[in-house]
Amino acid sequence: LPDTCGRRMYISTNTKLAYRDGLTDGHSDSLSFPGENWHKCCTQKGKNATELLCKRVQLVDHRTLVRERGGMCGPQTCMGARQRCLVTDYVKGEGRQCPTGCHTCEQSAQRLECISL
Repeated sequence: LPDTCGRRMYISTNTKLAYRDGLTDGHSDSLSFPGENWHKCCTQKGKNATELLCKRVQLVDHRTLVRERGGMCGPQTCMGARQRCLVTDYVKGEGRQCPTGCHTCEQSAQRLECISL
């Protein structure tokens, strides 16, 4: 989202009331929320505050969060049924080493945000 953004917010679409508490097969890492689509939105500074500028963001599934990230979403734990870990941006890496055989590599890192509902 551009620097001209004012207040930022997250909006979920395609959310089913039946799945608001998630689905699980009895294991904590299998918690899922079928159909949820997340968007990071903002109002533009100095313009009509009723217009939203949005971009789609990726949801990190609970299984990946538990098994690969130890429950961490960025710097904080994000394991609750009312929390979601979102990939909100990609930041180009600087000062990192590229493999010897790759002269044109571009490295990037994900920016993760944990939101509570």
